Amino acid sequence: MDSQLFVGTSCVDITPSTLPVITDGMGGCVAKSVESNLEIRAFTFAKGKKAFTLLTCDLLHFYEETIAAARELIRPEAMKQWEEWDFFLAASHTHWGPVLHSCNAKVPANKEYGEFFISKAFEAAKGTFDTMECVSMELGRTQCRMNINRRAIVNGVSFMQPVYPEYTFASVDRPVDHEVVVASFKRADGSYKGILVNWNCHPICFPIAYDAISSCFAGRTMKLLMEKYKCVCGYTNGALGDAAPLLGLKGAESRDMVANDLFAKTAALLDNGTMEKNDCSVFETDFWEMEIKTYPEGMVYCFKEFWGKESAALSLSLFRIGEWAAAIVPGETFAHFSKDFKARSGVKFPQVCSLTNGCFGYMVPRDEFQYGGYEPSVTMCAPGEPERIFDSYVERMKK
Repeated sequence: MDSQLFVGTSCVDITPSTLPVITDGMGGCVAKSVESNLEIRAFTFAKGKKAFTLLTCDLLHFYEETIAAARELIRPEAMKQWEEWDFFLAASHTHWGPVLHSCNAKVPANKEYGEFFISKAFEAAKGTFDTMECVSMELGRTQCRMNINRRAIVNGVSFMQPVYPEYTFASVDRPVDHEVVVASFKRADGSYKGILVNWNCHPICFPIAYDAISSCFAGRTMKLLMEKYKCVCGYTNGALGDAAPLLGLKGAESRDMVANDLFAKTAALLDNGTMEKNDCSVFETDFWEMEIKTYPEGMVYCFKEFWGKESAALSLSLFRIGEWAAAIVPGETFAHFSKDFKARSGVKFPQVCSLTNGCFGYMVPRDEFQYGGYEPSVTMCAPGEPERIFDSYVERMKK
């Protein structure tokens, strides 16, 4: 039994029941209706006496207080079954869910929703514990080319895509990570227990002043996959420095174009028999802290707890099952780093999970600071520190 992989899955609705609510990520819009429901799509992986739980959630981001509260509520239940248990909380980064954490006095955190979310996180995790089954695991990769580097450089100045679609031409030759990594888990009868998809695209397909709750393309893609494969399907973000070209800020039509293409590419991979069986002999998680230099210019309106401090400790982590491994990044990764990590990781199916177990702003490459723009204004990491962070991921992987 100790050599077998077990997986439990569950899906829990986290759509706010009371409207209107202020939504996150676009300066505090007010949602008066629900365009699409928000969900936690949960997975627990176990082998022998060790397990870890991954909650993939249709929300913008998570700070430590929510992560810690959810972890400590769930832990006693997990320890009834396993001697070692770890926890990963991943945000889809939809900009049209309730405000869990506020960086702006004009957009206060929704404490009532925060309590509701933590209770639902427990429900989702408990649901996975109650549905554990022995599975086989398969891995595959494909490409979805509905994304570009979000930073167009024009005359030495950065403009964000797709806010300025007229500058799309300036992003054509910039680094982009089109890769989609798919992990599937099958029962002995061949039916799917669960599917996890990792891709690299910022979910901002609706207008800045959008007035409804929405799970954006990530939620839509997972809904299509769940309908087709009759199992829980989860989404994790890769490089959030990538964005959908020309389609953003236009509503459901834009969202569906991205979702339908990502769904089609994922389904083709699953259906055409090009997935590879994964030897799950390796089953590990790794957690460590790293002291980094802060960047005061990037903390003007956020990360107030670090104002005036020259350094900060970041909690970093990894998980690995066989040839599938994820760098758990508490921030928004650029394609520079996701592609570099994949090239150096030493495993066959590596991925980056951005905005998981924390949110410390953008991981901006050293050379990008010279162009200015939005992303360097929302980062806690001084130039060169993200490079050190990703070096540490590679070093820990090689151990």
